[in-house]
Amino acid sequence: MSNTIDIDDTWLDSGSSVCDIHGCHQPAAIIADTWNRERFCINHTRHAADVPARYSPFRGWYRITSSREHELGLILTVHRL
Repeated sequence: MSNTIDIDDTWLDSGSSVCDIHGCHQPAAIIADTWNRERFCINHTRHAADVPARYSPFRGWYRITSSREHELGLILTVHRL
């Protein structure tokens, strides 16, 4: 039996709070833990399937629970999926 504690993480990011798909301005719902931190809205999550194969290291997917602008960048609260 294993006990896993689900906690939220806080990331400081230089990207934006919207989906990475060109022309989409919807808020990002998920974000990849890669160097580029690819992000997708709920309408474009199907595009996320390519990310693990295209980027190394790929350390998992996170749900964005909140975001806010800061003078140092975007502060994201994320929860591992």
